[in-house]
Amino acid sequence: MTTKVNPALGKLDETATEPESSESASETDEPTPRVTPQHQETDSMDTDAESVDGSTTPTPINFLNIPVDNTAEEEEEDEFDFDIPGIVQTTQQLSEQEVAKILKQALDLDEEDYGMLLEYQISKGQPWRSFDQMPHPPNSLILPPCALKPKQIQLGDQDFGCFKSNRSTCNIQFRHPVTRAIMTGIIDEIWQIPLERHLQTFIMVQKHKLLSDTLLQKTPFPTFPLFEVTAVHAQHSNEFCIIEPEHIIAHLTGYQRPKGTFGINKAILVICHAANRGRR
Repeated sequence: MTTKVNPALGKLDETATEPESSESASETDEPTPRVTPQHQETDSMDTDAESVDGSTTPTPINFLNIPVDNTAEEEEEDEFDFDIPGIVQTTQQLSEQEVAKILKQALDLDEEDYGMLLEYQISKGQPWRSFDQMPHPPNSLILPPCALKPKQIQLGDQDFGCFKSNRSTCNIQFRHPVTRAIMTGIIDEIWQIPLERHLQTFIMVQKHKLLSDTLLQKTPFPTFPLFEVTAVHAQHSNEFCIIEPEHIIAHLTGYQRPKGTFGINKAILVICHAANRGRR
């Protein structure tokens, strides 16, 4: 689990036991702002970018040594559009031209996000390398610095979307990839990247900020565990982790309640994970 420090919010109050004179803006259901550079598509990703000292910076196309057929861009029927639900990962191997087209449509990852993704991939036991870790030995596993960023994906017959685009499908219950602990949170971003000639999906999740045991006991939910309902802070935690679709257990239903509910001096979010019905 990685904590992203947000200067705008300052240090979060973990106990939340002291009364406040008025409800702050951070207690609403708005997500914690993630300061990222403006993501723009690059029209010249198949050429090297020349730096001030005359050296070249590897771009997503050439650092993988992928040949690009420029004539293929004129064929509209061959163009990709992955900003739609339904594509999670491909079981069929992609061609070099397909990988090149995907990377050309991809958007740059924020430096901190890229670092988290690289660390996640290395944690799975493979020697992935940063794209700018030059020179690369032959046959190296190089993590591209960009990704497709669909607003939602489809798993089975269910849609899962980002908080900014669809709040009804962004709350999830999931298993942490490392600890296997069951957690809850919101989908912040979805990334799709061609790795080893297969399109793979990664999900940036911001975990819910849990109530302290003292505050949770003020709610009726611990008394009725079969309802599969609990409460968390409406204010988000600003703690992020990366998961894959296989780690998602189920959607959560959420019902935000104002400050003062159950005698809790903070806005809370009542969440229910009964939608799983014991299937995962």
